[in-house]
Amino acid sequence: MHTASYEHDRIIDDIEKVCRESGERLTDLRKEILSLMLKEEKPLKAYEILEKMRDYGKKLTPATIYRVLDFLTEKGFVHRINFLNAFIPCTEDHKKRPSILFVCSVCFKTVEIDDQSIYNILQDHINSIGTIHDKECIEICGMCKDCLEKNGQG
Repeated sequence: MHTASYEHDRIIDDIEKVCRESGERLTDLRKEILSLMLKEEKPLKAYEILEKMRDYGKKLTPATIYRVLDFLTEKGFVHRINFLNAFIPCTEDHKKRPSILFVCSVCFKTVEIDDQSIYNILQDHINSIGTIHDKECIEICGMCKDCLEKNGQG
């Protein structure tokens, strides 16, 4: 998932508005980390974020990164991808609701599918087999179109 710079600005503006409306603050550090995540083309692990922030001259601790990620995840601005133990920004409407994430198992490109009806159908099927899905997003792993083509399967 790679979004153009103007999209980054729009997403951050939207998130700042949501924060203001809920009485929260998108601090400079939260904004910097979110901006970093938006610029990446793949999900990032907490320690990758820490290293990239250090490359920018920020002396942060893992605890600080995790606090920022906890805030961003709790508010629905970032999704945690359990399959990868990594994080990716939400590029949809930033209302805390369930999502579907498609994660390429080769290049880790991640696409967010914002379709509540598909989510509900999947959730109903999960429940019908006697399992309770307790996460805020459903992760679907497979191979993206680009990786299929590179592997001669597309």
